[in-house]
Amino acid sequence: MSELDQPGGSGSESADIPRHPLSDEGQDAKADEVLARAEAQLWGEVSRPGAGYSPEQLEAGGLAPDDPRLNDSDNSLIRLEHEVKDRQEEPRIEVAYPAFQFTKDSDGQIGVRGGVISEINGEDMLDARGDPWGVADWWLYENAWLGDSITNPATGEIVRRPVDLLDVPGGDETLLQLARAVYLDE
Repeated sequence: MSELDQPGGSGSESADIPRHPLSDEGQDAKADEVLARAEAQLWGEVSRPGAGYSPEQLEAGGLAPDDPRLNDSDNSLIRLEHEVKDRQEEPRIEVAYPAFQFTKDSDGQIGVRGGVISEINGEDMLDARGDPWGVADWWLYENAWLGDSITNPATGEIVRRPVDLLDVPGGDETLLQLARAVYLDE
Protein backbone atom coordinates (compact mmCIF):
# COMPACT_ATOMS: atom_id res chain seq x y z
CA MET A 1 0.00 0.00 0.00
CA SER A 2 1.46 3.36 -0.97
CA GLU A 3 1.61 6.33 1.36
CA LEU A 4 -1.32 7.92 -0.53
CA ASP A 5 -3.53 4.88 0.03
CA GLN A 6 -3.03 4.94 3.78
CA PRO A 7 -5.28 6.95 6.09
CA GLY A 8 -3.60 10.25 6.82
CA GLY A 9 -1.17 9.73 3.95
CA SER A 10 0.40 12.75 2.39
CA GLY A 11 1.14 13.62 -1.16
CA SER A 12 0.43 16.29 -3.69
CA GLU A 13 -2.36 14.26 -5.31
CA SER A 14 -4.56 14.48 -2.18
CA ALA A 15 -4.90 18.26 -2.60
CA ASP A 16 -6.39 17.71 -6.07
CA ILE A 17 -9.30 15.56 -4.87
CA PRO A 18 -12.49 17.54 -5.47
CA ARG A 19 -14.56 18.25 -2.39
CA HIS A 20 -18.23 17.41 -2.36
CA PRO A 21 -20.31 20.63 -2.56
CA LEU A 22 -22.04 19.71 0.71
CA SER A 23 -18.84 18.99 2.63
CA ASP A 24 -18.48 20.73 5.98
CA GLU A 25 -17.16 23.97 4.51
CA GLY A 26 -19.63 24.03 1.61
CA GLN A 27 -22.74 22.92 3.48
CA ASP A 28 -23.58 26.22 5.18
CA ALA A 29 -22.88 28.22 2.03
CA LYS A 30 -25.03 25.86 -0.07
CA ALA A 31 -27.88 26.02 2.46
CA ASP A 32 -27.69 29.83 2.50
CA GLU A 33 -27.78 29.87 -1.30
CA VAL A 34 -30.83 27.58 -1.44
CA LEU A 35 -32.64 29.69 1.18
CA ALA A 36 -31.78 32.92 -0.66
CA ARG A 37 -33.18 31.50 -3.92
CA ALA A 38 -36.36 30.35 -2.14
CA GLU A 39 -36.79 33.74 -0.50
CA ALA A 40 -36.30 35.52 -3.84
CA GLN A 41 -38.89 33.26 -5.48
CA LEU A 42 -41.41 33.81 -2.70
CA TRP A 43 -40.71 37.56 -2.69
CA GLY A 44 -41.56 37.63 -6.38
CA GLU A 45 -44.78 35.76 -5.61
CA VAL A 46 -45.74 38.25 -2.88
CA SER A 47 -44.57 41.49 -4.48
CA ARG A 48 -46.01 41.06 -7.98
CA PRO A 49 -48.96 43.36 -8.69
CA GLY A 50 -52.06 42.22 -6.84
CA ALA A 51 -50.26 39.61 -4.73
CA GLY A 52 -49.16 41.67 -1.75
CA TYR A 53 -49.47 45.04 -0.13
CA SER A 54 -46.53 47.28 0.68
CA PRO A 55 -46.87 49.68 3.63
CA GLU A 56 -47.48 52.51 1.12
CA GLN A 57 -50.30 50.60 -0.57
CA LEU A 58 -51.87 49.86 2.79
CA GLU A 59 -51.73 53.54 3.68
CA ALA A 60 -53.40 54.45 0.36
CA GLY A 61 -56.11 51.87 1.08
CA GLY A 62 -56.89 53.21 4.51
CA LEU A 63 -54.31 51.60 6.81
CA ALA A 64 -51.51 53.96 7.75
CA PRO A 65 -48.13 52.37 8.64
CA ASP A 66 -48.81 53.25 12.30
CA ASP A 67 -52.33 51.77 12.20
CA PRO A 68 -52.79 49.56 15.28
CA ARG A 69 -54.01 46.71 13.07
CA LEU A 70 -50.53 46.57 11.52
CA ASN A 71 -48.83 46.64 14.93
CA ASP A 72 -50.25 43.14 15.18
CA SER A 73 -50.26 42.57 18.90
CA ASP A 74 -51.39 38.95 18.37
CA ASN A 75 -48.46 38.34 15.99
CA SER A 76 -50.71 36.98 13.27
CA LEU A 77 -49.88 39.15 10.25
CA ILE A 78 -47.26 37.88 7.86
CA ARG A 79 -44.85 40.79 7.48
CA LEU A 80 -42.14 39.97 4.97
CA GLU A 81 -38.88 41.86 4.94
CA HIS A 82 -36.52 41.60 1.99
CA GLU A 83 -33.09 43.21 1.69
CA VAL A 84 -32.58 44.98 -1.63
CA LYS A 85 -29.04 45.66 -2.72
CA ASP A 86 -28.59 48.21 -5.46
CA ARG A 87 -25.16 48.72 -6.89
CA GLN A 88 -24.98 52.41 -6.11
CA GLU A 89 -27.09 52.61 -2.97
CA GLU A 90 -26.84 51.21 0.51
CA PRO A 91 -28.88 48.06 1.07
CA ARG A 92 -32.43 48.81 2.15
CA ILE A 93 -35.24 46.72 3.59
CA GLU A 94 -38.52 46.44 1.67
CA VAL A 95 -41.60 45.25 3.51
CA ALA A 96 -44.70 43.58 2.10
CA TYR A 97 -47.81 41.99 3.58
CA PRO A 98 -49.39 39.18 1.53
CA ALA A 99 -52.72 40.53 0.32
CA PHE A 100 -54.83 37.52 1.33
CA GLN A 101 -54.61 38.75 4.94
CA PHE A 102 -56.70 41.81 4.09
CA THR A 103 -60.13 42.70 2.76
CA LYS A 104 -61.09 45.63 0.59
CA ASP A 105 -64.57 47.12 0.90
CA SER A 106 -66.60 48.76 -1.88
CA ASP A 107 -65.00 52.14 -1.03
CA GLY A 108 -61.52 50.68 -1.51
CA GLN A 109 -60.70 50.76 2.19
CA ILE A 110 -58.44 47.95 3.40
CA GLY A 111 -59.09 46.04 6.60
CA VAL A 112 -57.43 43.08 8.31
CA ARG A 113 -59.20 39.81 7.47
CA GLY A 114 -58.58 38.00 10.79
CA GLY A 115 -60.52 34.83 11.66
CA VAL A 116 -58.91 31.57 10.59
CA ILE A 117 -55.92 33.46 9.14
CA SER A 118 -55.13 35.01 12.52
CA GLU A 119 -55.54 31.67 14.25
CA ILE A 120 -53.23 29.83 11.86
CA ASN A 121 -50.64 32.62 11.67
CA GLY A 122 -50.60 33.15 15.45
CA GLU A 123 -47.72 32.12 17.66
CA ASP A 124 -49.74 29.18 19.00
CA MET A 125 -49.81 27.54 15.57
CA LEU A 126 -47.56 28.43 12.60
CA ASP A 127 -46.07 31.60 14.17
CA ALA A 128 -45.91 34.20 11.38
CA ARG A 129 -43.88 36.51 13.60
CA GLY A 130 -41.18 33.91 14.23
CA ASP A 131 -41.04 32.50 10.66
CA PRO A 132 -42.81 34.89 8.27
CA TRP A 133 -41.24 33.44 5.12
CA GLY A 134 -42.08 29.88 6.11
CA VAL A 135 -45.69 30.77 6.93
CA ALA A 136 -46.09 32.73 3.68
CA ASP A 137 -44.70 29.72 1.83
CA TRP A 138 -47.23 27.47 3.58
CA TRP A 139 -50.14 29.67 2.44
CA LEU A 140 -49.00 30.48 -1.10
CA TYR A 141 -47.54 27.24 -2.46
CA GLU A 142 -49.19 23.96 -3.35
CA ASN A 143 -49.78 21.57 -0.48
CA ALA A 144 -49.58 17.85 -1.26
CA TRP A 145 -52.07 17.07 1.52
CA LEU A 146 -54.80 18.80 -0.48
CA GLY A 147 -54.41 16.37 -3.39
CA ASP A 148 -57.26 16.60 -5.89
CA SER A 149 -60.12 16.23 -3.43
CA ILE A 150 -61.36 19.82 -3.06
CA THR A 151 -62.88 21.91 -5.82
CA ASN A 152 -63.70 25.59 -5.49
CA PRO A 153 -67.41 25.78 -6.38
CA ALA A 154 -67.07 29.37 -7.60
CA THR A 155 -64.32 28.62 -10.13
CA GLY A 156 -64.58 24.86 -10.66
CA GLU A 157 -60.81 24.61 -10.14
CA ILE A 158 -59.08 22.10 -7.90
CA VAL A 159 -57.75 23.74 -4.75
CA ARG A 160 -54.02 23.08 -4.37
CA ARG A 161 -52.83 25.94 -2.11
CA PRO A 162 -54.07 26.70 1.40
CA VAL A 163 -54.79 30.32 0.45
CA ASP A 164 -57.30 29.10 -2.14
CA LEU A 165 -59.39 27.48 0.62
CA LEU A 166 -60.24 30.82 2.22
CA ASP A 167 -63.47 31.31 0.27
CA VAL A 168 -64.45 27.65 -0.13
CA PRO A 169 -67.33 26.33 2.01
CA GLY A 170 -65.78 24.25 4.80
CA GLY A 171 -62.35 25.61 3.93
CA ASP A 172 -61.66 27.02 7.38
CA GLU A 173 -61.80 23.59 9.03
CA THR A 174 -59.58 22.08 6.32
CA LEU A 175 -57.09 24.93 6.79
CA LEU A 176 -56.99 24.35 10.53
CA GLN A 177 -56.41 20.61 9.99
CA LEU A 178 -53.55 21.32 7.57
CA ALA A 179 -51.97 23.83 9.94
CA ARG A 180 -52.34 21.49 12.92
CA ALA A 181 -50.54 18.78 10.93
CA VAL A 182 -47.58 21.14 10.51
CA TYR A 183 -47.74 22.45 14.08
CA LEU A 184 -47.99 19.02 15.66
CA ASP A 185 -45.20 17.70 13.44
CA GLU A 186 -42.70 20.21 14.86
